Amino acid sequence: MRAFARRLVEVRQQIGPDALLMIDALCRWDVDYTLRFAEAAADAKLYFIEEPVLPDDLPAYERLNREIQGTTIACGEHEYTHYGFDLLLRQKAAGVLQPDLTWSGGLTTGLRVADAARNYAVPVAPHRGGSVYGIQLVLTHTNCPLAESFGTGEPDNELMNLLTPPFEDGYYLPTTGPGFGVEFTDEILREHAPSLL
Repeated sequence: MRAFARRLVEVRQQIGPDALLMIDALCRWDVDYTLRFAEAAADAKLYFIEEPVLPDDLPAYERLNREIQGTTIACGEHEYTHYGFDLLLRQKAAGVLQPDLTWSGGLTTGLRVADAARNYAVPVAPHRGGSVYGIQLVLTHTNCPLAESFGTGEPDNELMNLLTPPFEDGYYLPTTGPGFGVEFTDEILREHAPSLL
């Protein structure tokens, strides 16, 4: 824990005081570890810690959001309807919500979540918000200040390239085609999703 916290402080020194620095714990921690880690990494000035505990442990998220100091907790990529997000908001169990539009009901659900979260002053940073689907919510809603990256800098293939909007100078740009700006060909579907044909 201390070594990781030190590395994050070094990253903070390199990126400066104004850049957002976030980490994803991938649901591998418990409440006590998360609280101790947040204290140990306080000098890193993390914007958020993403999903430190299992996604369905609502009491743990409530406690973390109540007790954690100096950063906030992001969660929600494993919620599948706006009802689950409403519960997170009512229970004050999230500092940042992260709906995944491809898992949670599409753009309509994303808009419902962003609207509800705005009423609680909780920002929304969609999981895979940098995809051609998530970027639509980020670009059209005032309560979505950032997009999680998608595909940028990762090994790619034609499907990944198709689902990643243009990325220039650190910013995702909107697609220019109709709808989500994606046109799946039979060839791409045959190669990457043969059960759909």
